[in-house]
Amino acid sequence: MGDRWRPSLLGSSTYMWFPLSWSSGKPQIVQADVWNLNLSAGTYTVASGTTYEAESGSISGSATIMSDSSFSGGKAVGYLGNGGSVTINNVQGSGSVQWVSLYFANGDSAWRNTTISVNGGSSVLVDQPNTGGGHVILSVPVKLTLRSGGNTITVASNQNTYAADLDKIVVYTAS
Repeated sequence: MGDRWRPSLLGSSTYMWFPLSWSSGKPQIVQADVWNLNLSAGTYTVASGTTYEAESGSISGSATIMSDSSFSGGKAVGYLGNGGSVTINNVQGSGSVQWVSLYFANGDSAWRNTTISVNGGSSVLVDQPNTGGGHVILSVPVKLTLRSGGNTITVASNQNTYAADLDKIVVYTAS
């Protein structure tokens, strides 16, 4: 276990839980947004998900498509928040609460945040830690309720601050 240290607001520092692998003979942290633990077997499995590229969504307001080789597919959506948003359509859901990871770059020295809403519903606020540079991608998983079949996910709508640049989202089938 580790944490995302936020010195200016310690109460919002969050824990990060990752499985460990000893396959190399030494303990190694396995980077995984979502994983399942089988206590009786003493094993874990990394959850699989479906990727939706942010640049494939519908952008509005001041949001723009950015080109940079650090992003998957070489593109991302920038200038989110403060009037800019992106809506990703036909996001497939299972009709339950699911983990959705936002992959982003926040080159500021301070944390940012963004809003995310599903099918026009209430927005959820998601913290976006600084990533150490505009070319460094981090992910933050959040639990969202998705209906069975197609959903729309909107990021950074109706917020008056800038959010980080959005690379993609990954929707996991594991809950």
